[in-house]
Amino acid sequence: MKSVLILATGHQTKGGITSVIQYYKQSSIWENWNCTWLETHVDKSKVEKVWIFIKAFVQYFFLLPKIDIIHVHLSEPPSAFRKLLFIYPAKWFGKKCIVHLHSFSPETSFNSKYQWVYKKVFFAADQIIVLSPFWKQSLEKTFGNKIPISIVLNPSSVPEIVEQYQRKQILLFAGTLKSRKGYKDLIKSFALIHEQFPNWKLYLAGNGEIDEAEDLALSLGVGEKTFCVGWVEKLLKQKLFSEASIFCLPSYAEGFPMAVIDAMGYKIPVITTPVGGITDIFTSGEDILLYNPGDINQLSLHIANLMNSKTERLALCNKAFEKIEAEFSIEKIATQLDDIYTKVLNPPVSKDIAFEKVLGYTVFSDTLDKIPIQSDYVRVVNTISPNSYGLALRNTVFENALKASDFLVLDGVYFALASIFMNGRNIKKNQGPEVFDYFMHQLNKERGTAFFLGSSNKTLRAIKKKASVDFPNVQIHSYSPPFKAVFNTEDDDVMCARVNAVNPDILFIGMTCPKQECWSIKNKQSLNVKLIISIGNVFDWYAGTQKSVHPIWFKLRLGWLARIFVRPEIFSRNIGNQMLFFKDTFQQILFKKKKDNYSLR
Repeated sequence: MKSVLILATGHQTKGGITSVIQYYKQSSIWENWNCTWLETHVDKSKVEKVWIFIKAFVQYFFLLPKIDIIHVHLSEPPSAFRKLLFIYPAKWFGKKCIVHLHSFSPETSFNSKYQWVYKKVFFAADQIIVLSPFWKQSLEKTFGNKIPISIVLNPSSVPEIVEQYQRKQILLFAGTLKSRKGYKDLIKSFALIHEQFPNWKLYLAGNGEIDEAEDLALSLGVGEKTFCVGWVEKLLKQKLFSEASIFCLPSYAEGFPMAVIDAMGYKIPVITTPVGGITDIFTSGEDILLYNPGDINQLSLHIANLMNSKTERLALCNKAFEKIEAEFSIEKIATQLDDIYTKVLNPPVSKDIAFEKVLGYTVFSDTLDKIPIQSDYVRVVNTISPNSYGLALRNTVFENALKASDFLVLDGVYFALASIFMNGRNIKKNQGPEVFDYFMHQLNKERGTAFFLGSSNKTLRAIKKKASVDFPNVQIHSYSPPFKAVFNTEDDDVMCARVNAVNPDILFIGMTCPKQECWSIKNKQSLNVKLIISIGNVFDWYAGTQKSVHPIWFKLRLGWLARIFVRPEIFSRNIGNQMLFFKDTFQQILFKKKKDNYSLR
């Protein structure tokens, strides 16, 4: 059964993201996709926040092997920073990643000085979910249309019990009491009209600046009519929303406010500001009343008009309720999520071949079936690693050979890690043993011919003996060239003649780096073969003449670590070249960050 890990704020955290996920838990999506909710943040002390994050990070690595998709909910920069630390390991292990954006303003998030963080997050995602067309357009304006974006509205449920409560003359606000929410504007507007409507009361439901709200109400002469009731949930929320006659959210910035959707579900007419995605869905004067943030006079006029007219209140809330039932139902949102999850796990097959550019090299990042055995011209598969990168900095012939390769596949995982940090995208895991195994199986199906060029006669005999059992339909031929640092023209001619006499489907070369890469590019036009694959140590591993690395290490992308213990002398010999790779990688990451920051100024 496929499974989804949801990374978001805590179960008890007060806010829109928690409300959205609580709705998801009520839908079919939760059970059908075996969803798990991992808390990464809570509304508590700094110490408790740090503890929850560390705890979540440890739990994450136990859960990661078991899941197929991580569904990341994030908002402002601190949230993006935290989630990036979870996204990178997921990409490293080949998991699909969905990023669900709940930011309340482009200017405070992906268009702020932290744009570079969001860029890394978004470009690492397999799918981005936003709350309305406004957010999709804003993202595409900033990052272009290369990132896949879907629009999924926040869900809402129609309350089962409403009629048992009677509507009262209550003007309701629900949300955290802080300046961005505009609660002070609401108190001031209410104070301007309260004498005209002596029986109306203002209820502020939410945590935050409660003392400041009460002090302001007292100073404006509406202290006895203003009630700060704290954060409301479940039955208390149901009672308050069922009794309120007008709902107002005077925010200066929002993503797509859950409080507005909830109020409409309770058939309360809504007054709010045209921020976030509100105007994408609702029309002022038809199903909602809108005013510009901070315009206290206009707000008080809207409130007075609704207090004066029950008919207008009913007209607004009935229109809005129809839209809530049609567009925001949990069932509809669950269907959309199900489609997104399915498409992320089963993306359409592209005819194009995927590559990633890393440190000047174009690295193959696709399935091996995209590499044809038969074609109109000779194709060369070589490998790229930190060691070969460092060698190429000192050897122009080798550098040109790597860049002339038709397919550069991973040798180890560091280029994949560099791609994650630089491009936000992983590189498909196609390491030497996997490449060899795949193409030998293909030849076995097609009753093809393989030629092994390189290594010793002892190793080549062992390869032929083992392959006759593992791949009985493959004809095996081989040649062990003279052991020397540089081949002369006569050596090249002999090797080409040996290969051409057989006319194999695939030529496997195992001469160690950089000899094999340079030789394959130099001589490919002289060979009667359509696919050349340089795989180095695989010759000895497969033959059993050298201790091999267990396949589990390659599956975990830790083959490099196992090699250190199997052959520590290679690590000692190559460490200098590898350090050049890490130095350039680090510099490139810093350069991209500075460049992104500079572009914002």
